[in-house]
Amino acid sequence: MPPNPGPQSSMTRFLYFSLLIYGCQTVPPIENLRLPPAAEAAFAPCGAGDGALLVKIYTDNQLAMSGELEWLAAPTGWKWELTSMIGQRLLRTEYAAPHVVSSGPLAAQLPEIATDAEGFLMVEGHFIGLKAAELACLMSFKFPRSWLAGAIRYDDKEPQAILEIAETRRQIRMNIARNEQQQSCARISWGGFLGLFRRNLDLCYPRKTPKEGAASGLADYVITWKWVHEGS
Repeated sequence: MPPNPGPQSSMTRFLYFSLLIYGCQTVPPIENLRLPPAAEAAFAPCGAGDGALLVKIYTDNQLAMSGELEWLAAPTGWKWELTSMIGQRLLRTEYAAPHVVSSGPLAAQLPEIATDAEGFLMVEGHFIGLKAAELACLMSFKFPRSWLAGAIRYDDKEPQAILEIAETRRQIRMNIARNEQQQSCARISWGGFLGLFRRNLDLCYPRKTPKEGAASGLADYVITWKWVHEGS
């Protein structure tokens, strides 16, 4: 009778075969992906733009802060300034790759923010599956068009179109609205091991009129932003 391999040996074999399976499951991107006009309109280059947003930050379902954020973006970076509802300047942040610099009364309360060699955000040394340059798209209520290069699945047979994107360091699953009553959302996932302990960042545009956005998954915070006026 062969010896019992024991739980540790069984777990080792499980991890070994899981790595083989996951290592072989690479799906090539869709070539020449063509989206319907309604879906295509959800994406844009993260380039130049400007405007003003009403921003609210919630923690534990309680409003922690609100203010008006004026922003200006260019292909080389962006900057924004957050003021209170009575006009007091609270925070000014500028991004010019690879640096993120903040000033103002709230700057000392922010965690350390930087970017890595690929432009991904690093918060207190921890990787975040969103690039600093992509924030300009979010402030415009769009998703980055560059995501489409990694699309591996598109299905428009569901009530909402589904788009799946696979990149080396993150995966993105999107539900794209077909009408004014639906919201468009993207779940960005990264980290973990064999699908366990992954981190998720959810980005949604609940309404098109007035334009609104929401982000959740960053610790206990929920951030919402609403169109005040567009820039030039």
